[in-house]
Amino acid sequence: MGVFIMQSLKENVIEFLKNQSDDVNAEEIIEFVIMNQKLAEGEKDLLEGRVYTQNQAKEILKAWEQ
Repeated sequence: MGVFIMQSLKENVIEFLKNQSDDVNAEEIIEFVIMNQKLAEGEKDLLEGRVYTQNQAKEILKAWEQ
C-alpha cells in the first residue's frame, strides 16, 4: 500500500510542515492538502481496480470530442 493511504492526512501535513521553512504560507499548505487528498483518492482507485488502459482512455476522449 502507498504512503497516502497508510498515513492520515494529519500525519502527512505534519511531515510536510516539518520540512518547510518558517516562512511557509497558507497557500502552500492548502495546495499540499489538496494534492495529498487527490493522490490518496487516485491511489485508492488504483487499489480498487478503477483504472483505464491508455487505449481505453483514448477511446473515451474520442467519444467526448464528438
